[in-house]
Amino acid sequence: MFKRLFKPNPFVQFTPYRCFKSVHSSFGVLTSASLLSFSLERMCSRNDNSVQCAPLPNKNFSTENRFESVRKIGKNAFEGAEISLFQYKICPFCNKVKAVMDYLGVQYRTVEVNPLTKKEIKFSKDYQKVPVVLIGQDCLKDSHSIINSMVERIKMENLSKSDIFDDFVSENAIKWAKFADDKLAILLYPNITRSFGESLQAFSYIKKVDSFNSFEKYSNLMIGSFAMWMAQGKIKKKYGIKDERESLQKAISLWTNEIKGRQFLGQNEPNLGDLCIFGCLRAIEGLDAFDDIMRDNVELDKWYKRVVKVLEYEPII
Repeated sequence: MFKRLFKPNPFVQFTPYRCFKSVHSSFGVLTSASLLSFSLERMCSRNDNSVQCAPLPNKNFSTENRFESVRKIGKNAFEGAEISLFQYKICPFCNKVKAVMDYLGVQYRTVEVNPLTKKEIKFSKDYQKVPVVLIGQDCLKDSHSIINSMVERIKMENLSKSDIFDDFVSENAIKWAKFADDKLAILLYPNITRSFGESLQAFSYIKKVDSFNSFEKYSNLMIGSFAMWMAQGKIKKKYGIKDERESLQKAISLWTNEIKGRQFLGQNEPNLGDLCIFGCLRAIEGLDAFDDIMRDNVELDKWYKRVVKVLEYEPII
């Protein structure tokens, strides 16, 4: 049996703003406004020993064929499975899971969750955060568990080829995957809510969600944007953030120093660390915060575009 990438850890929901009381519209509509928590999962324990890696066996695959092989066996492992990812478009943890699934060749559909009502995930009574993934009748919750489960399933169904995952889930890759969760994702929130205008910009994706009606779009846009903006100060105080942009730039510098002189953290192909960092940044692509950090970090911009090319993603406008 393969060891999990992370030991099971209790999580506490990180809620950037409290639930609003019910909101009455002029038409007498009562709306429950338990707003977007941004799913900033926080581990209760930060013991470095919580990360475990399997020993590295001899390689049987060349670097040039590794990406192709990973996608092939990943696709085969989930062939025929009906997979749905329930997400918020601007959630870094959701984008992290999508980047990993896309790299592994897993086919899935996305379902945008209404931040006000969360009606799309009512089936998950004990877990009202995102991401949530359904594989048939199996429900996977929180980004760590989702990625762990998928990687282990692929490994178990391809025991003779499991060594191609050694670089993908190396100790260093897991270290930076944790950095994405514990540091980078936390810093993104105050950076996209510095003003009401920036908060409104972050929530503007709601207008393009076809499954939401006009009232749902308007209520989410206005209430959600205001609530996120109002919570910005509390988040900065909670995590000791004085200058959110400066703190984000320092965190980015740690990453760019790590990958300096390399195409990716995983050398010639992205590994788990690359994809988790990328997923966090992908969540804010198209926003002012994203433009600012890319403009000030040429190496980061080059690396980001290389990952985009590998995943065959389209730019977010």
